[in-house]
Amino acid sequence: MKLRYAPGWRVPGGGQKPRETAKQAVLRELREEIGLTAHGAVSLACELEELVAFRRNLATVFIVKDVAYRPPRWSLEIEQIAEFGIDELPADTAEPTLRWIDMLRPHL
Repeated sequence: MKLRYAPGWRVPGGGQKPRETAKQAVLRELREEIGLTAHGAVSLACELEELVAFRRNLATVFIVKDVAYRPPRWSLEIEQIAEFGIDELPADTAEPTLRWIDMLRPHL
């Protein structure tokens, strides 16, 4: 997806709310951002600690299979949603997304 406030194509993501598990958070974010309507297996791929804007950030990365979605008609946050083959990513894919995909490639 492309966000209105950040450059490049990115994977959906966001914060975890209090009393929400990481798995619940990823499914909520997918509903909010791409209009998730159904899904198959959800599995934890990894947890990454990264430095973002001079702050430590823990990213919990999940693989969600068999995703069905209906993109929202309009969003303040999301500019565009599209699907690409793992080896056919756009040239303007965001660097963190490329890094995560390369790391997860053996599991995809």
